[in-house]
Amino acid sequence: MMTRQAINTSQAGTVVIRADASATMGHGHVMRCLALAAAWQRAGGRTVFVSHELPPELSARTKAAGHEVVALSARHDDPLDWFTTATVARRTGADWLVLDGYFLDQRYQRWAQNDAWRVLVMDDTPRKHPIRRTNFKRFG
Repeated sequence: MMTRQAINTSQAGTVVIRADASATMGHGHVMRCLALAAAWQRAGGRTVFVSHELPPELSARTKAAGHEVVALSARHDDPLDWFTTATVARRTGADWLVLDGYFLDQRYQRWAQNDAWRVLVMDDTPRKHPIRRTNFKRFG
């Protein structure tokens, strides 16, 4: 049974969010992460987005909302992507790592799990995941 647990605002900590969008796709992933990040901030936490080629308008919106943005030079299928994401998580003292995107496959999730962060995977497909996750269903 799942129970709700309030976040202690003095201990909300840092969440690093790994999500991408391009000019033609992925905006929904980043937008739902922005909603999660806004709630995290209201609880007193720090939020850091790590993204590859985030469109300028979406990057500006993310920064305007008070979130840090780290631009990745490597694509998701390059091990440098995970290395950079993990480096940001370590540098910021991340308590949670949020992964949202079709490309964040089981290999990527295992890398995250092996580094011992609390990991939340958001996925709107019925794929199997090696770690706990939250599924979002599309409506309409």
